[in-house]
Amino acid sequence: MLGLFHLLFAFLLGLIFVVITIVFFAGFSMVNNAGFMQQHLFGIMLLVFFLGLLTIPAAMGFWFAPSLVALEDLPAWPSIKASFTASLKNWSALLVYGLIVLLASLAVGLLVGLLAGLLGAFLPRGGSKIIIPVIALALASPSIAVFTLTGYTSYRDIFRADDTQAK
Repeated sequence: MLGLFHLLFAFLLGLIFVVITIVFFAGFSMVNNAGFMQQHLFGIMLLVFFLGLLTIPAAMGFWFAPSLVALEDLPAWPSIKASFTASLKNWSALLVYGLIVLLASLAVGLLVGLLAGLLGAFLPRGGSKIIIPVIALALASPSIAVFTLTGYTSYRDIFRADDTQAK
């Protein structure tokens, strides 16, 4: 059920994106118009910012929800509400954590981009289509592991504080 709620939110966010894009950029061909990004840069940045703001409440609702479903036997919707409430109470710590994750993700993305550019210059044509995703996965895997472990650790800190202090 939790996955269904997450999928539904992603679908709604995508639908909002499509509707806003059609309303504000109707008549412009993003593919055939080379100057589209230059002409509409501010609007595109505003759209991305707006969609980013919409994802914050969902991220708060889904941050602790998998742990609450798996470890506390809560149903999906109550786990989302409990996760959102806990995130509100700990907004400052989650904000700092989110900024750190954002910076780390940008660094990994930049590193993958640099490696892709270097490898693309030295590998035969088409060879980088196989190597670059492998390198991206190898660089992203430790980040994904750390992200998962910090999610569980934050769950324990907030929902199992008594168990943590007893040991």
